Amino acid sequence: MVAVLATSGPAFVSHESAAALHRLSTFRPGPVVVTIRHGAGRQRTGATVHQLDDLLPAHVTVVGSIPVTTVARTFIDVAAVCRRGRVAYAMADALAAGAVEIEEIGVCFDAVARPGKPGMRTMRSLVTAHLPGYVPPSSTLERLLLRVLRDAGLPRPRLQYPFPGRLPGEARVDAAYPEARLIIEADSRRWHTRQRDFAVDRKRDNLATLAGWRTLRFTWADLTRDAESVAAAVREALNLEA
Repeated sequence: MVAVLATSGPAFVSHESAAALHRLSTFRPGPVVVTIRHGAGRQRTGATVHQLDDLLPAHVTVVGSIPVTTVARTFIDVAAVCRRGRVAYAMADALAAGAVEIEEIGVCFDAVARPGKPGMRTMRSLVTAHLPGYVPPSSTLERLLLRVLRDAGLPRPRLQYPFPGRLPGEARVDAAYPEARLIIEADSRRWHTRQRDFAVDRKRDNLATLAGWRTLRFTWADLTRDAESVAAAVREALNLEA
């Protein structure tokens, strides 16, 4: 708490210190580690400070009045600074003890996964090992789509699912609900503005329809400005109650 209060700007105990607070296996009290947003303030004690921009409100909690990252987020963070074997051991123990659910870790990973972020390879392999068939988002657009669906209480779709129609090569769709035979494509502003792109998309949609699948397409604007309509359309297509 001293380290948190000594930081100008919101600070949260994180990484190894958070793991110790949550009593995760192999982690013991030691040097204090806190996380703040980039440029949010300075630490006036000897604590180690990480500056991150992807620490979301859902990723923090309180332990004994101390603001700290959640167990799920803590695993994301320690994966960036600890050996894979140590993270894997602690995760297996936490899952067995009911301290966290693998789905919680997967949701947290969905929100922060991006190329170049430390620890992503470790977490991808560990989450995939516990959730067969799990595919992490590979782009900002996919993360945005998952967030819109998650915020609406809808189930997580399968990302990068094999295209069900007849196309050469290993074609894939952005997301799919195989049980409902529903495809969701997220069209970015950059890559889906040319006439050729529209022609290719229409051909793919027609081939999917012939294979008995429906396709919903949403643009960046849909996902950022009209998320409720996106969720409503997916919910109706899945025939789920609001």
